[in-house]
Amino acid sequence: MYFLEPIFGVHLPDGLIQGPGIIAGWCTAFLLLLLGSRNLSNDEIPKISLLTAVFFLTSLFPIPVPGGPKTHLLLNGLIGIILGQRAILAIAPALFLQSLLFAHGGFLSLGLNICIMTIPALFIGLIAKIIQKPLILGKPATKLSICFCLIITSIFSVTAGILMLAWQFKYEEKSEIINRVFLFLASPASILGFTIASMIVSWALFRSRNGMLFAFGFFIGLFGVLFTIFLHTTTMLFCSVPYLEPIIFITCMIHLPLAIAEGLTVGIMVSFLAKVKPDLLNPIAFSQKEQSSIIERKA
Repeated sequence: MYFLEPIFGVHLPDGLIQGPGIIAGWCTAFLLLLLGSRNLSNDEIPKISLLTAVFFLTSLFPIPVPGGPKTHLLLNGLIGIILGQRAILAIAPALFLQSLLFAHGGFLSLGLNICIMTIPALFIGLIAKIIQKPLILGKPATKLSICFCLIITSIFSVTAGILMLAWQFKYEEKSEIINRVFLFLASPASILGFTIASMIVSWALFRSRNGMLFAFGFFIGLFGVLFTIFLHTTTMLFCSVPYLEPIIFITCMIHLPLAIAEGLTVGIMVSFLAKVKPDLLNPIAFSQKEQSSIIERKA
């Protein structure tokens, strides 16, 4: 059991991944590194170094997970919205140091670990570019609609995670858990309740000063972890040694509370950084400055 304990983290250990998976992970990681380092300027290096240190230091603050060992915040979603395509340049060296100093993941599987952490960051960075401007500068109806979509999606995801985490001790058949969660979420009462709750929360965030930024950050943090867990689980199902399916399912379940904690953390961090250091958040900083100029022109 001691040998299998590392599987409960999102860092893949050596010995559980078969050869083709390791080769594919390293090839994909090198491709992402090449794409991420294209046209790199000297002005970007301090920001990348800062995010590398933040990503690495989060592993020094463990968080207890119900039913498993301790884990830590990932913050790959935050890195994605700050660095964009450069995210891998901060994530890769931090993962190497974590593997070297703390045995968080193996060296052979380091390529896969880099991909599992980086791909969600790149995907979230792309989403941020699409929604951040209308969310902050759009018309009130547009801002409220986007905020509502972010909140109701987050509520559905959080509720599904909580139910799956609780029902893993109630039902032995894993497919039965998924079916029951789907039936619960798809019921008219659940949809109506989630819709009303999302409308109330969205209106409250819309009326607050930094509510839009908090909703944006919460969504980024939540789905950064959920996407990472999804890639981790998929990789283990297709690339690991046989007969690990029950452990893989438990690994996914026990890390779901981390998604909620990361959503709250990133939401607060995005709101704070946009206020005190807007230049660190490139897309959001541009919107804040543009918004100020619009207000000045109107005045």
